[in-house]
Amino acid sequence: MQEIRGRDLIDGQDVYRQLGDRYYQIIDVRSPAEYKGEKGTRDLQGNGLKLGHIPTAVNIDYTQNWHDAETKKLKSYGALQNLYRGLDPQKGVIVYCNSGRRSSFSYYVHRWAHI
Repeated sequence: MQEIRGRDLIDGQDVYRQLGDRYYQIIDVRSPAEYKGEKGTRDLQGNGLKLGHIPTAVNIDYTQNWHDAETKKLKSYGALQNLYRGLDPQKGVIVYCNSGRRSSFSYYVHRWAHI
């Protein structure tokens, strides 16, 4: 696995430019309630964020990577492959949440599992 490079990090404007680009897929790793706009969330400064998700994003809650929620042990390789089976391995992936904590974890799992 390659190291994560700072130049690979993007901001909201970068994501906006990728909307509709057939070479990218967007994963929202927040809870289904956050994804659907049923639950509000806040940024790191405590400001309320817009409800819902980025258009075209698919929802794969980061907790679905866990075999056990208490220990946060990862699922088996096969189970992770199954979890991400709807993604196209030939496309670039943009992973997001609110703060980067959940998305960085999910990005790591995604890369580790070679999905």
